[in-house]
Amino acid sequence: MKPFSLIIVLTTIILMTAHAGHAMEIAGVWTKTTHPDPNNIIVLYRESGTIKAIGYEQVGDMPANWHGDGKITNDVVELRYRYSADATPAGWEPRGRMVLTLSGDGQRLHGTATSRSGGWSDRIELMRVAVILQP
Repeated sequence: MKPFSLIIVLTTIILMTAHAGHAMEIAGVWTKTTHPDPNNIIVLYRESGTIKAIGYEQVGDMPANWHGDGKITNDVVELRYRYSADATPAGWEPRGRMVLTLSGDGQRLHGTATSRSGGWSDRIELMRVAVILQP
């Protein structure tokens, strides 16, 4: 199964179980509003106290898949991310870090993404598409 198809299937399953939920729940489907691909998607969830992320976006003609993990302290999410070896855009570093602050209403994350070497850094903002209630 192609990576994009897998992301769509996972997202569909997640959306089927989503509802309004509490604003401070980080688990959910998000989209990066600072990315040129309007169909980019990120799934955030908790697993054993760790925040996990899976993302898909189109960069030019190439799909870019990434995953990450990290922690949330108060309203600040720190994620270490890594692009898949076969889906890292040309010229991009495959690893980096995001530091994001959750808005008071729980609908936005904003902060910075920085490459592992520190050679690249930019503002990033995510908007919640759906909340996922986790057990």
